[in-house]
Amino acid sequence: GEVLEGDWDVTPALHIHTEVHRSDPEAKVVIHNHPYYATLLASMGMLPEINTQTSCLLDGDVGYFDEFSGPVVSADDGRLLAAHVSGKNACLLWSHGVLVSGRTIEQATFRMVCLERACRLTYDMLAVGRTPLEILPDVRNATKRGLLTLGVEAYWVGAVRSLLRSQPEVLV
Repeated sequence: GEVLEGDWDVTPALHIHTEVHRSDPEAKVVIHNHPYYATLLASMGMLPEINTQTSCLLDGDVGYFDEFSGPVVSADDGRLLAAHVSGKNACLLWSHGVLVSGRTIEQATFRMVCLERACRLTYDMLAVGRTPLEILPDVRNATKRGLLTLGVEAYWVGAVRSLLRSQPEVLV
Protein backbone atom coordinates (compact mmCIF):
# COMPACT_ATOMS: atom_id res chain seq x y z
CA GLY A 1 0.00 0.00 0.00
CA GLU A 2 2.96 2.34 -0.22
CA VAL A 3 3.12 4.66 -3.25
CA LEU A 4 6.48 4.12 -4.96
CA GLU A 5 6.00 6.69 -7.69
CA GLY A 6 3.31 8.71 -9.41
CA ASP A 7 0.55 11.01 -8.25
CA TRP A 8 -2.11 8.45 -7.36
CA ASP A 9 -3.00 7.81 -3.75
CA VAL A 10 -3.59 4.31 -2.35
CA THR A 11 -7.29 3.63 -1.89
CA PRO A 12 -8.51 2.48 1.51
CA ALA A 13 -10.21 -0.36 -0.42
CA LEU A 14 -6.73 -1.87 -0.40
CA HIS A 15 -7.73 -3.65 2.82
CA ILE A 16 -10.65 -5.35 1.08
CA HIS A 17 -8.34 -6.85 -1.52
CA THR A 18 -5.36 -7.75 0.64
CA GLU A 19 -7.40 -9.51 3.31
CA VAL A 20 -9.42 -11.55 0.80
CA HIS A 21 -6.18 -12.57 -0.94
CA ARG A 22 -4.71 -13.60 2.42
CA SER A 23 -7.75 -15.61 3.46
CA ASP A 24 -8.37 -17.45 0.18
CA PRO A 25 -5.46 -18.82 -1.88
CA GLU A 26 -7.87 -19.40 -4.81
CA ALA A 27 -8.67 -15.67 -4.96
CA LYS A 28 -5.85 -14.64 -7.28
CA VAL A 29 -7.95 -11.76 -8.62
CA VAL A 30 -10.32 -9.72 -6.45
CA ILE A 31 -12.72 -7.20 -7.95
CA HIS A 32 -14.59 -4.76 -5.72
CA ASN A 33 -17.12 -2.50 -7.36
CA HIS A 34 -20.51 -0.83 -6.94
CA PRO A 35 -22.59 -1.96 -9.95
CA TYR A 36 -26.14 -0.64 -9.90
CA TYR A 37 -28.31 -3.78 -9.77
CA ALA A 38 -26.03 -5.81 -7.50
CA THR A 39 -25.79 -2.88 -5.09
CA LEU A 40 -29.57 -2.45 -5.27
CA LEU A 41 -30.17 -6.09 -4.30
CA ALA A 42 -27.48 -5.87 -1.61
CA SER A 43 -29.24 -2.85 -0.13
CA MET A 44 -32.52 -4.81 -0.08
CA GLY A 45 -30.86 -7.81 1.59
CA MET A 46 -31.44 -10.08 -1.40
CA LEU A 47 -29.29 -12.46 -3.42
CA PRO A 48 -29.80 -12.87 -7.16
CA GLU A 49 -32.02 -15.69 -8.34
CA ILE A 50 -30.36 -18.57 -10.19
CA ASN A 51 -32.83 -18.77 -13.06
CA THR A 52 -30.91 -18.29 -16.29
CA GLN A 53 -28.04 -20.05 -18.00
CA THR A 54 -25.45 -17.45 -17.06
CA SER A 55 -26.68 -17.15 -13.47
CA CYS A 56 -25.86 -20.86 -13.02
CA LEU A 57 -22.21 -19.75 -12.83
CA LEU A 58 -23.09 -18.23 -9.43
CA ASP A 59 -24.98 -21.20 -8.03
CA GLY A 60 -23.84 -21.76 -4.44
CA ASP A 61 -21.12 -19.12 -4.81
CA VAL A 62 -22.80 -15.90 -3.69
CA GLY A 63 -22.51 -14.74 -0.10
CA TYR A 64 -24.02 -11.79 1.71
CA PHE A 65 -22.16 -9.50 4.12
CA ASP A 66 -24.77 -7.76 6.26
CA GLU A 67 -22.55 -5.59 8.45
CA PHE A 68 -22.09 -2.03 7.25
CA SER A 69 -20.42 0.47 9.51
CA GLY A 70 -18.96 2.63 6.78
CA PRO A 71 -16.14 2.13 4.30
CA VAL A 72 -13.54 -0.58 4.86
CA VAL A 73 -10.55 1.49 5.99
CA SER A 74 -8.48 -0.89 8.09
CA ALA A 75 -6.99 -4.36 7.98
CA ASP A 76 -9.41 -5.38 10.77
CA ASP A 77 -12.38 -4.29 8.64
CA GLY A 78 -10.90 -6.21 5.70
CA ARG A 79 -10.44 -9.36 7.81
CA LEU A 80 -14.05 -9.21 9.00
CA LEU A 81 -15.23 -8.94 5.41
CA ALA A 82 -12.89 -11.71 4.24
CA ALA A 83 -14.25 -14.05 6.91
CA HIS A 84 -17.77 -13.58 5.53
CA VAL A 85 -16.64 -14.07 1.94
CA SER A 86 -14.75 -17.25 2.77
CA GLY A 87 -15.78 -20.11 0.49
CA LYS A 88 -17.70 -17.88 -1.91
CA ASN A 89 -16.55 -16.39 -5.22
CA ALA A 90 -18.99 -13.50 -5.03
CA CYS A 91 -20.44 -11.53 -2.17
CA LEU A 92 -23.04 -8.78 -2.00
CA LEU A 93 -22.09 -6.15 0.55
CA TRP A 94 -25.05 -4.58 2.32
CA SER A 95 -25.44 -0.89 1.44
CA HIS A 96 -22.06 -0.94 -0.26
CA GLY A 97 -21.47 -3.00 -3.42
CA VAL A 98 -19.98 -6.33 -4.40
CA LEU A 99 -16.84 -8.39 -4.15
CA VAL A 100 -15.96 -11.03 -6.74
CA SER A 101 -12.90 -13.24 -6.98
CA GLY A 102 -11.43 -15.71 -9.42
CA ARG A 103 -8.32 -17.62 -10.35
CA THR A 104 -7.71 -15.37 -13.36
CA ILE A 105 -8.63 -11.88 -14.55
CA GLU A 106 -10.82 -13.49 -17.21
CA GLN A 107 -12.70 -15.65 -14.72
CA ALA A 108 -13.23 -12.86 -12.17
CA THR A 109 -14.40 -10.44 -14.87
CA PHE A 110 -16.84 -12.97 -16.33
CA ARG A 111 -18.14 -13.73 -12.84
CA MET A 112 -18.67 -10.00 -12.18
CA VAL A 113 -20.57 -9.53 -15.44
CA CYS A 114 -22.73 -12.61 -14.73
CA LEU A 115 -23.43 -11.36 -11.20
CA GLU A 116 -24.61 -7.94 -12.34
CA ARG A 117 -26.77 -9.52 -15.07
CA ALA A 118 -28.32 -11.99 -12.61
CA CYS A 119 -29.06 -9.13 -10.21
CA ARG A 120 -30.68 -7.08 -12.96
CA LEU A 121 -32.84 -10.00 -14.09
CA THR A 122 -33.85 -10.69 -10.48
CA TYR A 123 -34.84 -7.05 -10.04
CA ASP A 124 -36.75 -7.01 -13.33
CA MET A 125 -38.69 -10.13 -12.32
CA LEU A 126 -39.57 -8.53 -9.00
CA ALA A 127 -40.67 -5.38 -10.82
CA VAL A 128 -43.11 -7.29 -13.04
CA GLY A 129 -44.31 -9.42 -10.13
CA ARG A 130 -43.38 -12.78 -11.60
CA THR A 131 -41.67 -15.79 -10.08
CA PRO A 132 -39.07 -17.42 -12.30
CA LEU A 133 -39.19 -21.08 -13.17
CA GLU A 134 -36.62 -23.18 -11.33
CA ILE A 135 -33.54 -24.63 -13.00
CA LEU A 136 -32.97 -28.10 -11.55
CA PRO A 137 -29.80 -28.60 -9.45
CA ASP A 138 -28.26 -31.14 -11.86
CA VAL A 139 -28.75 -28.75 -14.76
CA ARG A 140 -27.31 -25.88 -12.71
CA ASN A 141 -24.17 -27.88 -11.88
CA ALA A 142 -23.55 -29.01 -15.46
CA THR A 143 -24.15 -25.51 -16.79
CA LYS A 144 -21.82 -24.01 -14.19
CA ARG A 145 -19.03 -26.41 -15.17
CA GLY A 146 -19.48 -25.51 -18.83
CA LEU A 147 -19.47 -21.78 -18.11
CA LEU A 148 -16.28 -22.09 -16.06
CA THR A 149 -14.51 -23.64 -19.02
CA LEU A 150 -15.95 -22.48 -22.34
CA GLY A 151 -17.94 -19.48 -21.09
CA VAL A 152 -15.04 -17.63 -19.49
CA GLU A 153 -12.87 -17.76 -22.60
CA ALA A 154 -15.72 -16.99 -25.01
CA TYR A 155 -16.75 -13.95 -22.98
CA TRP A 156 -13.20 -12.66 -22.56
CA VAL A 157 -12.25 -13.01 -26.24
CA GLY A 158 -15.46 -11.24 -27.29
CA ALA A 159 -15.06 -8.46 -24.75
CA VAL A 160 -11.44 -7.81 -25.78
CA ARG A 161 -12.38 -7.82 -29.46
CA SER A 162 -15.17 -5.32 -28.76
CA LEU A 163 -12.84 -3.09 -26.73
CA LEU A 164 -10.18 -3.08 -29.44
CA ARG A 165 -12.74 -2.23 -32.09
CA SER A 166 -14.19 0.67 -30.09
CA GLN A 167 -10.98 1.93 -28.44
CA PRO A 168 -7.89 0.83 -30.38
CA GLU A 169 -5.79 3.34 -28.47
CA VAL A 170 -5.72 0.99 -25.45
CA LEU A 171 -2.79 -0.76 -27.20
CA VAL A 172 -0.76 2.43 -27.51
